[in-house]
Amino acid sequence: MNILMEKLASTEHLWELLSSRLLLGAATITFIGIVLSLQTRSKADLLQHIPSVGNKGRESTRRKEFMSNGPKLYAEGYQKHKDGIFHITTARESPCIVVAPKFLSELNKLPEDILSFTAAIQDFMHTKHVDIYSEKMEFAHVVKAFITPSLVLDHAIEDELPQTYSWTEVKINDKLLRIIAKASGRLFIGPELCLNEQYLDTSINFTIDVMKAVFSVAFLPVWLRYIVTPLIPFVRTAYRRMREVNKLLLPVIQARKLAAKNKPLQKPDDMLDWLIREQMRAGIEDDDDLIQKQLGATFAAIHTTSQVMVHVFYTLAAELEIASMLRDEVREVLAKTGGEFTAQGLQDMKKLDSFVRELLRFHPLQASTSQRKVIQPITLSNGQVLPAGVIVEAPNAPVCGDAEIFEEPHVFDPLRFYKIRQAEDAANADPKRSHMAANSQLVSSSVSSLTWGYGRHACPGRFFAANQIKMVTGKVLMQYEIKLPDGVTGRYPDLKFGDTTMPDPSKTVMLRRL
Repeated sequence: MNILMEKLASTEHLWELLSSRLLLGAATITFIGIVLSLQTRSKADLLQHIPSVGNKGRESTRRKEFMSNGPKLYAEGYQKHKDGIFHITTARESPCIVVAPKFLSELNKLPEDILSFTAAIQDFMHTKHVDIYSEKMEFAHVVKAFITPSLVLDHAIEDELPQTYSWTEVKINDKLLRIIAKASGRLFIGPELCLNEQYLDTSINFTIDVMKAVFSVAFLPVWLRYIVTPLIPFVRTAYRRMREVNKLLLPVIQARKLAAKNKPLQKPDDMLDWLIREQMRAGIEDDDDLIQKQLGATFAAIHTTSQVMVHVFYTLAAELEIASMLRDEVREVLAKTGGEFTAQGLQDMKKLDSFVRELLRFHPLQASTSQRKVIQPITLSNGQVLPAGVIVEAPNAPVCGDAEIFEEPHVFDPLRFYKIRQAEDAANADPKRSHMAANSQLVSSSVSSLTWGYGRHACPGRFFAANQIKMVTGKVLMQYEIKLPDGVTGRYPDLKFGDTTMPDPSKTVMLRRL
C-alpha cells in the first residue's frame, strides 16, 4: 500500500512538473508572439513612406512569393522605382530596401557603425538561430594575389574528366566541384590536404550543408524560428560538419605553425602559410581564427566559381561556334607565353573574359548584391530616409537587363564587353565610352557592374576566381570538344529560388578528347 501511495505521489508530482513546464512553454511562445507582433507593427510603421512591391497580404504570404518569384519582384520594383528606393519582403528577418545604383557611392562612404557589412551577413545567415557564421570567416584579401598552379589544375582535370577520344556523357557540375575544390584547396590549405578525400568532401559539402540550414530557417515563420531551429536536421548536420572541419584542419595548422617557427620567413606558398606568418608578426596565437578563415575562403570560393563554370560549359556545349572562337584565342595567347597560363596571358584572353562577363550579365547569380544593414537612420541625397534596422541592397539582375545601360540586353553577345574594350583607343574623346571600357572586365565593380558587389566590400576573391575560371576554361578548350547530348536542343534553363539563379546541377554535357 505504501509503495502504491508513493508511486501515485510521484506520478502526481511528475504531472505537476510537466504541467508547469507546458504552461511555461506556452507562456514563452505567447510572449515571443506578442514581441514579434509589436516588432512587425513597428517595422511596418517605419516603412510606410517607402513604396513596396509584391503581394500586399500577410508577411508569410509575401515571403513565400519572394521564394518562388524573387527575380520578377526585383525587376518590377526597378521598373517602377529605378531612380529611388523600394521595399521588398525577402527571407530575411529584417526588412529589405533596394536602392538605386546612383546612391551606392554616397552609402559606400559611411562607416561600419552606421551602415554595416558584417551585420548584413549575420542577418542573412540567421545567426540569431544558426550559430555558424563568424566575423573571422570574412574572405582573406591576400587570396587575390594568388594564381592557381597550372600543374595542380592539369592533374585535377586529368583525374576528373574522361580521357577517352570518344564522346562521353558527363554530369559536369559534380566534376567541376571536385576540380575547383582541388585547385582552390592547394592555395587555401596547401599540399597536405588538397587531394585528401575527406577534405574534398568537407570543402564541397560544407557550403551546401550551411546553406541548407540557412534556407530551412528562412522558410519558417519568424516566431517559430526561435523554437524549432535546434531541431531541424539540416541545422544539426551543419553543426556536425563544423566539428568535422575543426578536427580535420587543426592538426595541419599546428604542424605548420611549428614548422614556421623553425625556419626563416619566406614568400608564402599558400593562404594558410601567409595567415600563420601574419599571426606570428603580430604575436598572436589563434587557431580558431585560422580555421574560420579557411572556412570563409571555402564558403565564398568553391560553389560560386563552380556555378559560373557550369554556366560556361552549358553555353559552350550549346554554342559550338563560341567554343571554337575562344579556343582560337587561347591558342594564340599560349603561343606567346610558351604554352603557360601566366598572369599576363590570362589578362590577354579578352574574348574569354568578355564571354564570362556576359554570362554573368545574362545569367546573374543573384538578383541583388551589396547588402548592408542600417545601424543608424540615413538620409539619402534625394531626402528619402533609410530607417535603422533595415537591409539595403543593390538591384544586380535588373541592372544587368537595363536597356539604358546595355544595348539589346535580352541578346546574349559573347563579345559585348570585348568590343567595348577594343574601342578604348577612341575613349579619350568620349567620357561615357571611357567609363564603360574601364568597367567592362570580368572583375569590374561599378554601378553598372554589381555582380561582385560595390565599393570597399566588393568581393576580394573576384580576381582569384576570374583567373581560375579562365584557366579551367582555357585548359578544357585546348584538350576537349564539347557538345550537348543527342536530343537536347538549346541551352539548359536555369533554376530560380528566392533571389538566386543557378544552372541546373543535374544536367550533362558530352566531352571528347582532342
